[in-house]
Amino acid sequence: MGKVGRPKKEKTSVKELHDKYYGPGSKHAKRQAKDAKLKEAIKVHSEPQTGKDASVEATAEAVAVKAPVKAPTAVKEGTRADLMLKAKAAGIPYFRILSRDQLGLALAKGKDSTETKEIIEGAIKRWKSGWTKKPKNS
Repeated sequence: MGKVGRPKKEKTSVKELHDKYYGPGSKHAKRQAKDAKLKEAIKVHSEPQTGKDASVEATAEAVAVKAPVKAPTAVKEGTRADLMLKAKAAGIPYFRILSRDQLGLALAKGKDSTETKEIIEGAIKRWKSGWTKKPKNS
């Protein structure tokens, strides 16, 4: 007697798999179509149009497919590593335990200001608090 079990599945070809995942009805194709439509709307909206009807159609398409507008963010001063190098050059002590925000404030205020000293003292307290054992709550 032969093996008893499930019947063998037919193997799908590479072309069938490619059509399934990259064919006209796939997510990939839909995303590409949406991106192309958005680029076209932006292109049409940015080009100067002539005639009253052309401008109305262009703005209607741009409004229908317009990408979400993000609020402008503040310009970042650099990475934490860049700020650490600047702090080292400026002679700020304990620059390695300061956070990115603290480094930015310390560099802005200067090495000898009282605010910089307070920032450094707070960072030292936070850093040293990690060394002690925390009591277990019973």
